Amino acid sequence: MKRRLFISAIIPLLLMLVSHAYATGLVPDSSSYLQISNHINDKGEAIQKVRDLYFQRDFELGYLEGKKLVEKYPKSIKLKAWYLSNMARTDGPGKGAKPAVKRAEELVQENTDNAWSHFALVNTIMYHDERWEEASDLVENAYSKNPGHSDFVWLKAKVLEDNEKYAQLSSFIGDEQSNIDNPANLLNVKGLALMGKSYDEEGDKRNQTFEKALSVFEHVREIDPDNVYAYYYPGRYLTFRKQHERAEELLEIASRLSSSPSVHRRYWQAIMGIDSLSQEEKQSLVLKDIEELTNKRKETANLLFRIAEQYKKLELTKKQEEFENRILEQYSSSVWAEWVQVERYRDYQSNHQDELADQSNEEVISNYKKMLWDFIDYPYHSRKTLIGDAYRNLYHVYMEDSTVSSDTLLQVINGMVEFEGINPHTTHAGGAKLLANRNIHFDRAKEIAREGITLAKEKINERHERGGYESEEEYRESLGWYTGIMYDALGWVYFKDGKLDSARKYLSKAYSLDNDNRQNIYHLGRLNEELGNLKEAEGYYAQGFTMKGRGDNKNKAALKSLFKEMNGDTTGYGQYTDQLQTSDKKNRKKEVLSSKKQNPDPIHPFKLSTLDGNTFSSDKLKGKIVVINIWGKWCGPCVKEMPDIQKLYEKYQDNSRVVVLTINNDTNAEEVRNWMQKKEFSFPVLRDNGYIINQNVYTYPTTWFVSSQGKIAFVKEGYTEELVKEFTWRINALKNN
Repeated sequence: MKRRLFISAIIPLLLMLVSHAYATGLVPDSSSYLQISNHINDKGEAIQKVRDLYFQRDFELGYLEGKKLVEKYPKSIKLKAWYLSNMARTDGPGKGAKPAVKRAEELVQENTDNAWSHFALVNTIMYHDERWEEASDLVENAYSKNPGHSDFVWLKAKVLEDNEKYAQLSSFIGDEQSNIDNPANLLNVKGLALMGKSYDEEGDKRNQTFEKALSVFEHVREIDPDNVYAYYYPGRYLTFRKQHERAEELLEIASRLSSSPSVHRRYWQAIMGIDSLSQEEKQSLVLKDIEELTNKRKETANLLFRIAEQYKKLELTKKQEEFENRILEQYSSSVWAEWVQVERYRDYQSNHQDELADQSNEEVISNYKKMLWDFIDYPYHSRKTLIGDAYRNLYHVYMEDSTVSSDTLLQVINGMVEFEGINPHTTHAGGAKLLANRNIHFDRAKEIAREGITLAKEKINERHERGGYESEEEYRESLGWYTGIMYDALGWVYFKDGKLDSARKYLSKAYSLDNDNRQNIYHLGRLNEELGNLKEAEGYYAQGFTMKGRGDNKNKAALKSLFKEMNGDTTGYGQYTDQLQTSDKKNRKKEVLSSKKQNPDPIHPFKLSTLDGNTFSSDKLKGKIVVINIWGKWCGPCVKEMPDIQKLYEKYQDNSRVVVLTINNDTNAEEVRNWMQKKEFSFPVLRDNGYIINQNVYTYPTTWFVSSQGKIAFVKEGYTEELVKEFTWRINALKNN
């Protein structure tokens, strides 16, 4: 215990002295990070240092220092265990969970009876995306080899927490807490588990559990004032809950105790979220901390990237570019150089969204394509999904480019199919259909679509196994929707290839799985036209005519063309489609109003700040019908429907019975305020202070429709295409109550 306290006390002084030596030129800057390893004189200090860096959340330095120290003390299995533990949580070439697990497995084979080799395997495999569940079985073996050691007790507790075995964890901590000298890290796991458990609860119970967690961390700080996680964990969760002032107090201390960029990054986030501070005050505090961080920690690519990221948020563009360029020049083979390029092309896409969407500016399109190809051709890549992301963006560009060569298009589609791995409905269904629409590479298109069917089933079933669906019916609907997309793509490829029997088979299969797919309905219409079944084709086009969705509804043009073919001209077509729309409106209105809750819950009272810093209480809404739209500027569908929210607000702003307002969950109030002014939006915006997550809202946008009795009668999740009309239906239904 005394040894740990001594090392903990001496390390800050050592850091300061070494940092001063670098600054004054007494020590040559031959490395890109602080070489504490040169000042460690025995194996015990080496182990303690690498372990300390792990619990300070500075995994990158833990890896870098650990690598040097393992070379210095190659026989220490305990040192290797903490080195690999840091390695598993560090991004970059030769680093990360997969290579760390491989090294740990080799360590176990070479040192089967050594407890620390098994510790290494458990503490690395926990972060392996594909094998993390194995930790539950492996930890028992590791723990049994050194059951009285505090680190092994912590490890077993962490695995239980990671697997959400809260009851078993509580019993285990109760049994072990008094058996170890310093239970701080063990109790941190208890606090973390209570935080996680609170999100499965509702209302007051959720808040009570959350406060219990905060009290656990407070106790940890009493018994171990230098414990970074005792400040970091509660600070992080308070930030999630928009309680930025409370978070800032804790994270400021965590930042003083740790040189981890991720800890400081969370501290900066808390500062930026404090509405009572001006933008100048926020900037001053953040820049002061950046300066202190760079003084106490020699640079790495990770550090430079996090600082550049923060300069971007502060709109200090020149400083952002300066730090990004340093990464590209000095750390070109790092994961962070890769991320600089990704963020740059994403920012370019965001800044030129309209021009890219309508293909109106050839220079913008050319620049964007060059950025994407340059990234793909970059000699170093650490994450295949980022290559896939670039290919997917090129796919969207080339969808509208009829001049692209068939070979280039195939390369793009093959690239996103191979690397993207996240959105098979785009990569496989979309890619296969684009090849078919260009009448090229039909065999490859069929292969891709068939792979998509398998992937769709795997994704839905994986989520089902994790308990991601509330009912078997919801699971079946999702499975039908996703596989239906893939069968439709396969059927369309066969249709374009002239294989009509196979086209009918797969397009009909898609329809049987999901009869609300507007594109599938259009494809069935086309198939029946080709087969000469004009009435059947008309039926499909008419069904799809009124269906809502993003993009162009091809059923409309197809129906008009078919109507002319069947009737000789378009006389009476307007009356025909009016009847379709009238019928659809009645059906749609009935569908919307049928979602009214039979036994609605009352809205939970709130007091929230407005953008100008005043307080707005839900008490002011008593007796009124209230529409509350929950949104974030970061949320694309939210932003897309904001113009309609403004129209709805203007429609009812003089109506004493109806109130339209919004709750925004962005971190920076000033950014939201500036954005509102730029867009000329005037609807009321309240600032979320953790209220939304307490109400179990996880989908954005979400809109509540509150009756004059104060009960949430309707809930609309996701984007609404005809927002003013459909929201008005709900409002009128509440008026008539």
